[in-house]
Amino acid sequence: MSDVATAGQMITLGSLALRVNILPKVGGKIAQILDIRSGKKILVPPLKPYSTIPQDACWLDYDLSGMDDCFPNIAPGPYPAAGWTGTRLPDHGEWVYGAWTVEAATEESIRLQRVGNVLPYTARKTIRIMDEDTIRIDYAVQNNGDIPVTYLWAAHPLILIDEQGYRLTLPKGTRHAQTLTKRIDFEWPLLNGVDLAREWITSGTSLKLFVLDLTEGWCELALSHSTLRFDFDLTVTPKLGIWLNNFGFPAYPQSPFRCVAVEPCTNASDELGALPTAAYPAIAAGSTSAWAITLKIGLSDENHEC
Repeated sequence: MSDVATAGQMITLGSLALRVNILPKVGGKIAQILDIRSGKKILVPPLKPYSTIPQDACWLDYDLSGMDDCFPNIAPGPYPAAGWTGTRLPDHGEWVYGAWTVEAATEESIRLQRVGNVLPYTARKTIRIMDEDTIRIDYAVQNNGDIPVTYLWAAHPLILIDEQGYRLTLPKGTRHAQTLTKRIDFEWPLLNGVDLAREWITSGTSLKLFVLDLTEGWCELALSHSTLRFDFDLTVTPKLGIWLNNFGFPAYPQSPFRCVAVEPCTNASDELGALPTAAYPAIAAGSTSAWAITLKIGLSDENHEC
C-alpha cells in the first residue's frame, strides 16, 4: 500500500491495483483512476489546468474532465419547489463549484464535506478503495432547513474510450429507454439502426439518454483493457443515464473528445423541474438522505473485442 500522497490540491488513494486521484478544491472531483495492472487511465484527462470554479462562474470555461457529481440538478434552471421557488441553480449543480473540506483521510479512503450555497444542506462524500479493485462512494445529505429540499443526483464519470471501442451490458429484461432532448422512446439498444451498446453515433455528435426500466442495479462497460462494473441501489437511484460523446463536445475553443459517461441517477431528467415536483426525491426537514455506488475495475480478456 502507498501512503496518502498530496501534491498541491491532489490527494491520492492507492491499492495494489488502483490509484485514485481526488481534487477536494475542484468540486471534490475524482480527477483520474489509474489501473496499475494495465497501466491505463480510466477517465478523460484534464483539458485545462485544474482550478476551483467560483460559484458564479460558467462551468464550461473550466476543466471538464474526470468524475464529478451533479446535485441538486444537472441542467441549469430554476428551483421548482416551495421555499426557494425560482432561485436559479447552476450548470451541473452546486457540487462542481467551490471546494470540499477534507474531514478525514487514510491511504485507502477520504471523507469530504461541504455546505449548500443556494439550499440549506450539509453534504458528505466518502470515497474508499475496497477489495483492491473496487471503489465505493457513499453520499449523505442532511437538510438543515425547516422545509423539504427537493433534488436530483447523478454520477458524472467521463470514461475514456480508445479506438477499439466499448460494449455496454445491462441487466436482462431491460428494454425501455428515452433520449433527453427530443424525448424519443425506443427499445434499448437500437436507435435509428445503431446498436448503442457497442456502436458509435455519428462523429461530431453527442447523445444523452436514460434507461428507464432497469431490472437490477448494475451495468458493465467493457473497454479494450478493462471492464467497469457499476453497482447501485434501485430503491434510491432507480435510473441510468448514458452520455455518448463522439467528438461532439466540447465546442470551440476547447478540443472535443470521445467518451462514454455511465450515470446512475435518481431521475430521467437533467433539469430539476422538467418532471412534476413529486417525481423527484426530497429530504425532509432535519433529515438525512443517503445512497452509494460501487465501481469494480477488472482486466479485459486480451482476446475480447468490444
